[in-house]
Amino acid sequence: MTDAAHRRPLNSAQLAVLELLYKYRFSTNDQLARYFGKTDGRAVQKRLDILLVQGYIGQRYDKTYKLQGRRAEYYLLPKGAKLLQSKRAKDSPEPITDQAIKNRYKDKTASEQFLRQSKHVLDLYLMFRRLYTEGRFYPKISLQAYDYMPQPLPDAFTLMTNPKSKTKPRRYFIDIFTDDVPLFVIIRRIKKYATYYDDREWPDDNPPALLFILESQRRQKQVTRRIAKELREAYLDEDDITWANSTLQAVMGAMSTQDKIWTRVTEPGKPVSLDKIL
Repeated sequence: MTDAAHRRPLNSAQLAVLELLYKYRFSTNDQLARYFGKTDGRAVQKRLDILLVQGYIGQRYDKTYKLQGRRAEYYLLPKGAKLLQSKRAKDSPEPITDQAIKNRYKDKTASEQFLRQSKHVLDLYLMFRRLYTEGRFYPKISLQAYDYMPQPLPDAFTLMTNPKSKTKPRRYFIDIFTDDVPLFVIIRRIKKYATYYDDREWPDDNPPALLFILESQRRQKQVTRRIAKELREAYLDEDDITWANSTLQAVMGAMSTQDKIWTRVTEPGKPVSLDKIL
């Protein structure tokens, strides 16, 4: 890489890579290629190499990756986060704080579980953008400015609107759980949501539905039964909270908005499409 690569200001495509890594933490070149509408990762590798040389991003890769057929993962370094911070308007609804920049030091040693989770959320966004062109997708980091959001924050929040209809917007909180997440962690999250809805913390009378995405069908069935139990014990029903589950394979493989890949907690044997949940 030439010295000019160090001196040349970043172009809009390179800045877009930094923005994506800021929002989703980790990405492969294949995911970035899909984001930019390219056919494969080679189309974006040059801009990644420049960002690596200039110290804006880091790379996770070792000799085990090749044996696993696994692609390198890229993440934002503090220098890249500071550059984005300098380009955000002071009155931006999503400012980049000094703490957010400090958090970037952790990504070099982030756990495999966190890394996988981050890539799954990015895949979810890419699927959502492909199918739900009129919707909006907010990852966890974009929800920090809103004090009425559930704590801990969901992995994502989506908003569906239909400009040709006067119906209320459809909103969803989404969480992804891989099989290596202990069941007690998921149960704790279920209880937190039950309390959030029971206390009516959402600011209007049209609260979002809840969507859990589980890695396996076995875990999906297990969690569905547990959600139903917790709702019964909290005396909550579908008038209070709408909850549906699916699997990673079903969601990431969706080909149409009408794919029946979700099952309501109250009707686990009747899969429905997303628009039938609310």
